[in-house]
Amino acid sequence: SAGMISTHPVFEGMALIRHPNGTYYIIGSHLTGWNPNPLMLFRAEGKTLDDPKWVAMGNPTGHPTSFNSQPTYVVEYTPSVGEPYFVYMSDNWVHCSRGGALPGMDPLIDACYVWLPIEFR
Repeated sequence: SAGMISTHPVFEGMALIRHPNGTYYIIGSHLTGWNPNPLMLFRAEGKTLDDPKWVAMGNPTGHPTSFNSQPTYVVEYTPSVGEPYFVYMSDNWVHCSRGGALPGMDPLIDACYVWLPIEFR
């Protein structure tokens, strides 16, 4: 089935997360082109996406430009010792080719990546 899952402001670079307790989260980026911005985190009040009732939780990174990153994916990692945790994987279009490590390269071809652990409290 298909349907609308959000009536919140438009955002891009979304990563959907399903926590082991069944709660859904979405991390997204504002529409600012190449300019970095604070991320947005939403939590679903319901246990399914049929009627999620998204609740805005603010910027999960606490950093004004979210470390110059835009969400790509979130993966759950299970180490050989210890508890599983989530890893935020994102693109960084600012510090690579455009005036960064490789001047003159196309930023769409030469993006850098940011990987950060996510802790749910």
